[in-house]
Amino acid sequence: MTSNQKTNSRLDYGLVMILILLFLASCVAIYSAQTTGQYGSENFLIKQIIWYVIGAGIIAAVITLDSDQLQKLSWYAYGFGLVLLAGLIVAPSTIAPVINGAKSWYRVPAMGTLQLPS
Repeated sequence: MTSNQKTNSRLDYGLVMILILLFLASCVAIYSAQTTGQYGSENFLIKQIIWYVIGAGIIAAVITLDSDQLQKLSWYAYGFGLVLLAGLIVAPSTIAPVINGAKSWYRVPAMGTLQLPS
């Protein structure tokens, strides 16, 4: 069995179709919300598309791994998450500002903000 056949057998086409429909619905909703001009010149539609492309890349990378590889990588991902959470404590307010009374956001230049559960 080739690796291409193994990858295709793991792909759930119903789930892919639901994700595409959610992508289209969110893009239409964001586009229609921006037509009033209340958000200024910031284009949230482009950001939404960029984050969907990043998410699709992550999904494609994870789907190529088998369960043993995912289990080994899970410890590194867990450690990375802990480092990000600990970094919120010591990060200056330019990198991790207090938003709505909580310091649980990282400000990423040119991409916006990234929220961590606290």
